[in-house]
Amino acid sequence: MNAQKSELGNITRVAINGVDRIRLIPVCDIVRLASEGSYTILHTRRKEEVLATRSLISFERQLAGSGFLRTHQKHLVNLDYVREMRKIGSGIVVLEDGVRIPVATRRKPAVMSRLLA
Repeated sequence: MNAQKSELGNITRVAINGVDRIRLIPVCDIVRLASEGSYTILHTRRKEEVLATRSLISFERQLAGSGFLRTHQKHLVNLDYVREMRKIGSGIVVLEDGVRIPVATRRKPAVMSRLLA
């Protein structure tokens, strides 16, 4: 698991090891991450989709303390890009670009608490 850290120890960039290159993505550019089996798709603010051969849980651990929140088994979102949470049912997080991310019933209290903090 590769990452670059600032002087304060915060992760500033995530390294994605591809077939022909290593791609460094600034953490602040990552809007959300979505699990696709044993892969993870990083969605950036530039509307790029970057495929990583790492699990979502490994990203969740790496990005702990960096403003990301697990809303669902398949979704990790950057709180800087959350516009609102709709409390209907278990909940839906709406991102700045209009994408709707489901909130798992068991995660709803933690998501609400984090958004209200």
